[in-house]
Amino acid sequence: MATNFNAAVAKRMVAEGRTELCFKYFDECGIQTNAALQLRARYAQNENDKHSGVLSFQEYRLEQNRILNSLLHLIDEVQQDQMLLDYQQTMDNNVPIMQQNETDYNNTLSTNHTSNSNDTTIPPQPDLAPQIDDNNVSNNATTDKPKDIFISYSKFDLRYLNELRTHLSPMVKNNKIRPWDDTDLMAGDAWDEAIRTRLNQADIILLLLSSDFLATEYIWENELQPALERHKAGTVQLVPIILRPCNWQESPIAFLNALPQKGKPISAYQDRDEAWLEVVTALQKII
Repeated sequence: MATNFNAAVAKRMVAEGRTELCFKYFDECGIQTNAALQLRARYAQNENDKHSGVLSFQEYRLEQNRILNSLLHLIDEVQQDQMLLDYQQTMDNNVPIMQQNETDYNNTLSTNHTSNSNDTTIPPQPDLAPQIDDNNVSNNATTDKPKDIFISYSKFDLRYLNELRTHLSPMVKNNKIRPWDDTDLMAGDAWDEAIRTRLNQADIILLLLSSDFLATEYIWENELQPALERHKAGTVQLVPIILRPCNWQESPIAFLNALPQKGKPISAYQDRDEAWLEVVTALQKII
């Protein structure tokens, strides 16, 4: 468990671009969780790929943004764990005091009962319990929790996926959404199980439509069918996004309203940024 961890310090390091120093700060604070180690290895691999020319600059920056977003989430998780630990230690340290107070209170009750044995009148006791508005608690919890988004796509449309993730990044930074796709898998992850888990946890599922998407059996059987079942049960919202011209009207999702508006594929726009802005604006309305 981390000791003397300061989340503000760690976040400032990230904001200033001192990511490697932030990981060293994790080590100094004793943060050696699997998530921290895997994220550090992912950061090192991305840097190596950049220097060796394996990745283009755009691919490097995209992966770097994902790593930094994951790092910020990790910092928040460590801070929450530290707060829980500090609270538990405070409670443990106060146990003898609480026990003594209870003993003194019981002795006081016994004394009062003896001295006032003839007095049958019991004074009203004030209600010290705080009044909690359940509706406010529920609403605050819902408001603070970002929406989990699962992105289903074909590997032949990776460039479109990268563009989408880039346009979603402001909402990620504002903690409104947590997008996930199979490029977020880390070394050693059971990818099939991870996909099922993320698919079942998602609040919104984005379907990136193309002829390759519709022709991929794995997508049909393991992503599209479970997504449709959850949609029919009312537990998830499906949003098709047309990347390239394809006969998606013959698919099981033909009844859904697709983006961009009027069914114009992303690839048909002269300025694809304009198309993605239309998509992201529509998504903001349902998040």
